[in-house]
Amino acid sequence: MRYLVWFLTMLEETGACELGKGARFVYDGHTSPGGKMPANTIGEATSRGHNGSGVGLAYYVELARQLMGKCGEKQVPNCTNILSTSGGGSGMNWIGSVWSREYQ
Repeated sequence: MRYLVWFLTMLEETGACELGKGARFVYDGHTSPGGKMPANTIGEATSRGHNGSGVGLAYYVELARQLMGKCGEKQVPNCTNILSTSGGGSGMNWIGSVWSREYQ
């Protein structure tokens, strides 16, 4: 995964794992398919042109498909909530959104 430091930072700063434990969290398989917090089910951004609206749109389509249960082999079982984050530039720009099938 390219730019792994940003992914580790996101895991730690959102509380998915303790500060300084992001690498161990990934190494232990928690972000892999079948882990307690699967990540990047669509693949990393560099495989989709790296940046710009095209890659962002591809991620949003994947998020919607995960919530609808339409991702086939990549489907996260019982997916009801998704946290989407993205950073750009030298870490100055961060975008986060929460997607859910639960109505409040």
